[in-house]
Amino acid sequence: MAATGASAAEIVVLAMAEVRNVSWLPGFVALVGLFMGWTLTGDRVGRGYLGAVSMGLQGMVMTVLGALLGVSFAEMIALALRRRYDAPMEALVDVVGLALRFSEYLRDPRVLAMLLAGGIVTGVAAEWAARRWR
Repeated sequence: MAATGASAAEIVVLAMAEVRNVSWLPGFVALVGLFMGWTLTGDRVGRGYLGAVSMGLQGMVMTVLGALLGVSFAEMIALALRRRYDAPMEALVDVVGLALRFSEYLRDPRVLAMLLAGGIVTGVAAEWAARRWR
């Protein structure tokens, strides 16, 4: 999941390059993918390959949501330090709006295909590894 997330983030970085510097995004998404893959997908393998595909896709969705939340929170902190918010609650509520704005970059068919294929491959690979090293 880390490799898939980082690869998809590279495509997003290319699309966002004209808007802001997000060269740190692939590394951050890789860390989120590593955590989600290890805790969610890796913990639930051993239920067959169809279940593994489902777990891989669920892990990838959680990786995307976790990365969106993290990036949106970081952007909110940057905006708060520039005094763009009048109240702390306004800043916290804006995290959702920022996440929705950043999720527009995920509509690229290359990103969607990479995330879908990566989730499936990750789930199948985790199931294969669980069967091999039991």
